[in-house]
Amino acid sequence: MVAGGNPDVGPERARSWTAGLELQPPSLPELTFSASWYDIRYTDRVTGPISGSILAAFGDPGYASLIDFMPDPASLAALIGSAQFGLANFTGAPYDPASVVAVADNRNTNVAAWALKGIDARLTWDQALGEGRSLGLEIAGSWIDSEQRITAELPATQLAGTIFNPAKLRVRSTARFVTGPLTANLALNYTGGLEDRRFDEIRRLAPTATVDIGVSYTLVRGEGRDPGLEISLTAQNLFNEQPREIGQLGPYDTPYDSTNYSPIGRFIAFGIRRHW
Repeated sequence: MVAGGNPDVGPERARSWTAGLELQPPSLPELTFSASWYDIRYTDRVTGPISGSILAAFGDPGYASLIDFMPDPASLAALIGSAQFGLANFTGAPYDPASVVAVADNRNTNVAAWALKGIDARLTWDQALGEGRSLGLEIAGSWIDSEQRITAELPATQLAGTIFNPAKLRVRSTARFVTGPLTANLALNYTGGLEDRRFDEIRRLAPTATVDIGVSYTLVRGEGRDPGLEISLTAQNLFNEQPREIGQLGPYDTPYDSTNYSPIGRFIAFGIRRHW
């Protein structure tokens, strides 16, 4: 497999459109709604053409032009000689050009077309409750659709909503309560479902949701140039939601989608913040 830079790439070009709005009704000053829409269409987009597992490309006719099933020793020697660190051999056996059955070329290249469009939206409500207390609610989400066409002769390939690419829908809702020096936060994170198209039968990964909580307390409220001190306790992925397991096509594939999920699980942190 060859990956990384490619001296043969040319410039990429894009046409982009964006539009946005923000609403804050005079009768409800605590409420704010904002949204933006974008549409970006690239020509000659510079990117690695094979997304996700390299081994999956061997069964996809869309990548046929990127795989050489009859590499000759001279071309192999040229590839190895041009590599920054030479040949990385993970087979456990000495390199033998006669045993190489295929070369997958995933170097950056100018794909024929790459397009994405989406919407980002946010709704907030902040209400003062008096006596140093306030309540804030927010829901923010994004929807994205993207596709690429490697060559003009091939059909477009869906990217968003497939593994190792962004999920089509993400939503994060938060609640914040402040009373004097104490601030408490609660957040719910939603990631839409994904499709794994690397196999003959498309596999679907169910949506996921995680919960984050946080509490902070101001011991010394610094005003202006006066020093301040704050302590906090936060927990991310409170219920230890695990990444959706996916099939592996080789020993170097991760058993989860590393683009959309974190392998860390529940993460608890205690912080001390001093500012002046």
